Amino acid sequence: MINAPEPRYKLLHVETGGPIGGIASFIYAVAPELSPRWNSRIFSLERGEDFPVSGYDYGTQDLPPRSVRRIFSSLVRCIRSWRPDLIHLHTLDAAVHVAVARALRLWRTPHVVHLHTTNMIRSRTGLGRLLGRRSLLAAGAIMACSNEVRNRVAEFYHVPEQRIEVVPNPVSLERFESAQADTQWRERLCLGPDEMLAVFLGRLVVRSKGLDVLREAMAVLPEDVSARVMLVGPVKHEAEARALELPGRITWLGPVERDLVPSLLKACDLLVLPSRWEGLPISVIEAMAAGLPVVATRVSGIPEIVNDGESGLLVPPERPDELAAAIAWMARHPGERLEMGARGHERAQQFDAAAIARRVESAYRRALGARASGTDGPQSG
Repeated sequence: MINAPEPRYKLLHVETGGPIGGIASFIYAVAPELSPRWNSRIFSLERGEDFPVSGYDYGTQDLPPRSVRRIFSSLVRCIRSWRPDLIHLHTLDAAVHVAVARALRLWRTPHVVHLHTTNMIRSRTGLGRLLGRRSLLAAGAIMACSNEVRNRVAEFYHVPEQRIEVVPNPVSLERFESAQADTQWRERLCLGPDEMLAVFLGRLVVRSKGLDVLREAMAVLPEDVSARVMLVGPVKHEAEARALELPGRITWLGPVERDLVPSLLKACDLLVLPSRWEGLPISVIEAMAAGLPVVATRVSGIPEIVNDGESGLLVPPERPDELAAAIAWMARHPGERLEMGARGHERAQQFDAAAIARRVESAYRRALGARASGTDGPQSG
């Protein structure tokens, strides 16, 4: 834990994506490490409401559409009433809202911008690009989850690369070290002791996560390869998840509570992630922390954490044949698979939440300037 004296600063995370996903996982991992010095709260652009970190779990149900104007007004009210010392913006979706507010001089709270994915970097409008660039240039610090994301942001928004710090996604290693495999997951699929269980963990978003490619790959997997895939995560419409199932090969088991993820992963043999684009997927880091090898696509920041042939196998996106071959190799080489998982576990130590939190707090201090060093103290106590 990061030890620091009271009083604490007020920190507002502005995010999009909801309580399940990479951004939420990042917040959940670093908030406890920062809590001695930072009182964190979350504003959800998806929900248009603010929550304490501990209470950020409004479910996975479909949300009624909310206008940008209404969400923006709610954000302004939140900032005016809670008076945060610093705003942490996750993705440029959030940055656009703050850029507008700053342009209107509604408040002058310092902010940092944090990019979590290569998708949605390019704004669809000239105004969005202008506002995104303005928010980046006005930020006290800019963070990107991977080198690939940093390079893409710098190129598109013409921001100097040296202004963007790469801060990888964290994982709470202690949760994985103490977890035991939960055999119920294998039992629910009636798996034999020698049958390989691969897991996809995350939102079931077919296009971005390449789940259609995974289904094609499992359909062409040789019949003598004893392997099953379970899809674990929420989906907007259950019919979409059922369409991904493949009898005897792929089964959707629904979402799982965050606290159960370590024991779930330890019951599996492999993580599979056939994404078309990513940032630095936390599911991959969590799988490595659990000692699992990874079969994933060679996109975005994935090659920065998975060493092809050492801690997993990387394949091109949109290639079900190569994905199937990688899964088959893992099933046919259990000894090598375990060795890959062990090497991935060693690599995961670099993403410990306590160490990442120290880097995040360093960015916060730069954004706050003299006030973060204790010269003036928090404005709101």
